[in-house]
Amino acid sequence: MHMGRIEHSLVSHFEVWVAANSARFPFPLRQLERTEEYGIYGLVGITHHVSVFVGNDSLSVTVEWQGQCWDMLLSLDAVGEAVEGGYRCQLCCEDHSEAALFPTLDSLWEDHLFLPFVNWINKALCSATHLWIESTPTLSATWASLITLDGEAAKCEGVALPLRV
Repeated sequence: MHMGRIEHSLVSHFEVWVAANSARFPFPLRQLERTEEYGIYGLVGITHHVSVFVGNDSLSVTVEWQGQCWDMLLSLDAVGEAVEGGYRCQLCCEDHSEAALFPTLDSLWEDHLFLPFVNWINKALCSATHLWIESTPTLSATWASLITLDGEAAKCEGVALPLRV
């Protein structure tokens, strides 16, 4: 993979793809932090506890709570490998099946990372009303999920944060 070359970085292509597909995003992305290796983005109109991380062959939607990464709502990975005729995802090859061949690394990223991400936004994120935060009493395990609340939150341990701001 050519991650060292900025013109072929995952982050750069992600930003170009998002700009070209902005009509598909109900919540525009706002850049929070950016290097050649990774980018962190917020979703305009969504609580600041949710952010998008792009880099290291991955795209993740993370939840930050009490100053730490609490959980990932979405975790997508794609490790492109140049082969004769294009690119294959090394992770798809691990199960010994014949992984799909993509003409470019960009097209592999779009298929494995960007399209599933925008589909997740339009299905899971758009249908939820709250971000549910939970943990064990000692914080040895933490987790978060998207939920839809109609009225009062159930009497459970955890915090329901409004998703939209």
